[in-house]
Amino acid sequence: MAIIDELRALAHDIRAIPDEVFGLRPHTVEILHRTYSTGDAGLGTRTDVATPITHARGASPRVRWLRPDELALAPDLKAGAIEVGPITPQLAAELGTLRGSGLPTGAIRHLRITGPMHPEGAVYRITRIDASKALHWMIQAEPVGVE
Repeated sequence: MAIIDELRALAHDIRAIPDEVFGLRPHTVEILHRTYSTGDAGLGTRTDVATPITHARGASPRVRWLRPDELALAPDLKAGAIEVGPITPQLAAELGTLRGSGLPTGAIRHLRITGPMHPEGAVYRITRIDASKALHWMIQAEPVGVE
């Protein structure tokens, strides 16, 4: 094994350590697939299936609240909009999960953010997924309101 291969493996193993030690990424992010027993959104018994979004040994991605000047340039976004990422995907199928591919009719796909800003967890609607860079995906989302 060449030295570059050994260093690459070491870099991958240690890249999440600063996040764990210094608490740099205190929010957890999950894809939330919500279905209802009647098949219609909002009617019947609700079932939530959450899939965590992680990278590098299970570290959480960065969550950043957009500044007022960024919101002014995107008038379609609500106050409290966030940017999640960069996300390094493990599998190509994850993009389909993020986009909601294969969800049944009446199912809803959201992000759930839990951490210091939202101790009880808050639900966000995904407004944009930037997967133009193979290993550097970004998600933009806005709050949906009270669950």
